[in-house]
Amino acid sequence: MMSTRKEIVSGYYDQYDEDGRLSRTRHGQLEYCITMTYIHRYAAKGARILEVGAGTGRYSVALAKGQQDRKRTLRMIIR
Repeated sequence: MMSTRKEIVSGYYDQYDEDGRLSRTRHGQLEYCITMTYIHRYAAKGARILEVGAGTGRYSVALAKGQQDRKRTLRMIIR
């Protein structure tokens, strides 16, 4: 029996830990910090951000928390 496109994509993401990738490895942590830094640098204060294909929603949740995440992200880059 052939799988549908939805089953193939769902199966891939059920086996892949995207949220863990961004926190578990140094490469993932660096990617997260750089991405958040650019978002904060170029998005106007109070801007609405649409995250398309959000996956685990890691960036959306962090952005919804506001300034706390920004301070933590910048501190991580300075180290």
